[in-house]
Amino acid sequence: MSLIYSAGDRGCFSESCCLIHRANLLTAGFSLLRVCCSLFGVCVFSAFDVSQQRKWQIQEQQLKLQIVQLETALKADLIDKNEILDKIKAERGTLTAIPFMLPLI
Repeated sequence: MSLIYSAGDRGCFSESCCLIHRANLLTAGFSLLRVCCSLFGVCVFSAFDVSQQRKWQIQEQQLKLQIVQLETALKADLIDKNEILDKIKAERGTLTAIPFMLPLI
């Protein structure tokens, strides 16, 4: 359908009638375009929201895995620390049990 009418086109009796008709068609077209853009924006936002949510879920899983790894490393370090402290206590006990002897000159 053409939006350009002349005075002799279908149903237009005067040039002003054609201009009014064209203006009404343009207004309707703009309204339809606004609705379409609005719906497109909602769809894009919704798709973006789902995509962003998926990224956050992946990041959350990675962070949970990292926390588990750090907890495991921390527990291993604590075990090593306790073993070292136990050895130090045992050596202190051994040193206090043996009388300190100076060589006689």
